[in-house]
Parts: sequence; C-alpha cells; structure tokens
Amino acid sequence: MSSFSPLHIILKENQLTGPNFVDWKRSLDIVLTTQDYKFVLLEDCPAVPGPDALEPVREEYQRWMKANDMAKCYIMASLSNVLQQQFENTPKAKDIIEELRLMFSVHSRPAKQEATRKLMNTRMAEGTEVRDHMLTMMGLFYELETLGSKLDHEFKEDVILASLPPSFSQFKLNFNMNKMTSSLPEMMNQLTVAEGIVRERRPGNVHMAEAYTSLMNARNAFGHDALRAGKGQIEFVMCEARTSLMNARSAFGHHARSA
Repeated sequence: MSSFSPLHIILKENQLTGPNFVDWKRSLDIVLTTQDYKFVLLEDCPAVPGPDALEPVREEYQRWMKANDMAKCYIMASLSNVLQQQFENTPKAKDIIEELRLMFSVHSRPAKQEATRKLMNTRMAEGTEVRDHMLTMMGLFYELETLGSKLDHEFKEDVILASLPPSFSQFKLNFNMNKMTSSLPEMMNQLTVAEGIVRERRPGNVHMAEAYTSLMNARNAFGHDALRAGKGQIEFVMCEARTSLMNARSAFGHHARSA
C-alpha cells in the first residue's frame, strides 16, 4: 500500500478545479503511465470474447477491463464530490476524460490560444541547447493536444524544422530531401547529433582562418622585401604557413574550406 502513496499525493495535490485542466491531465497521465493504465484512454475497448474465443483474446479483454476500472478510480479520486456524482455511472475512463474536456472548454479556449501563439513564435536561438528547445516544443504540443487540438505528426515535424536556427540548415535539407519521418524523441536524438557536428565545425573554421591568415601574412611580409630576405627564411616561413593551412584542410575537410 505504501508504494501507492506517491501517486496518492500527486492526485491529492492536483485536484481538478476547471482552469487547471491541462496541469491536472498531465498529473493524471503520470499516474496512469506509472501503473500501465494509460492505454485505455487511447484505445477502444476490445470486443467481448465469444464462448469459443482463444485464451489470448480473453486475456487481452480482461486486461483492458481491469485497466479501465483502475484508471476510472484514479480519475474519480482527483475530482470534486459534485463531479464524482456526475460520472460515477460512466463506464469508460476515456469517456470521462472527453466529457471533462468539453465541460471545461470555456476555460481552456484562452489557454489553447496562448499555447498556439507560443508554439508558432518559439524559435531556437543560436548557441542554445537543441534538447532544451525540443522539450519546450514537445511540451507545447502536449498542452495543445490536452486542450483538444488535433496535431498530426507531419505538422509537428514542420513546426520544429521551421523553429531551428540557420546552423541546422543542412539537417533540414537532408530531412526534407530524404522525406524522413521520426518520432519526436528520435528527432531529438537526430538533432542532438547534428548539433554536435555543427559545434565540431566551428573550431575548424577558426583554425582554417588562422592558417589562411598566416599564409597571407607570410606572402605580404616577403612580397616586396624578398630580395633582402634570405632565401632559407622565406622558404621556412612560407612552408610553415602552407603546412598549417593543409593541416586545417585535412582535419576539417570540405566543411572547413566552405565555411
């Protein structure tokens, strides 16, 4: 029984009042996910098994019914007495959630508009962490969906790509040209890898510029005074500058040359 106390605390501290529907739903999702009951909010009830149904079919139906009963208990425990009375005869947890969503739509409309505004205006700044940006975007998607908005996966991908800074232009090009599609966690990992590549290029650009500047300075230094300078000194400095430039090119390849 003690293992349930943290869940009890979550529900007790996040009772549904109306305007807090999004926060309440988030807390409820945590509890139901922890207990492996959330699937009943997303899936329809399986058909009642017939007398000749196989055992796996019966087990799947019983699993859904048990999870639905438990999910309903958690939902009811986090409602006021008035709401509990209203939904005590509603058989499916999924239907209770939908009714509550409709009931508090007046309160959620301004919240939905604000979440939409944030989503469309959120942009990742250069130099910030792409993982933090993705978590922000995913949180806004969740908020809008909790409030009843229907967001398809392609829309989410497009919004994320549009919110990235210019340093991710190559990633966006590859993503679009290859017609890629990924779950949001997978996309986060892909962007994190791309972020590492972008960061690796930056020191290469610096080294390349320094090597190129060294070569130009060597040429300028001995351009007009080549006759006065010793031949060995000219060759040594020019060779050193060229070596530095070639090392930069070798280390950072085409990206260092084109940056």
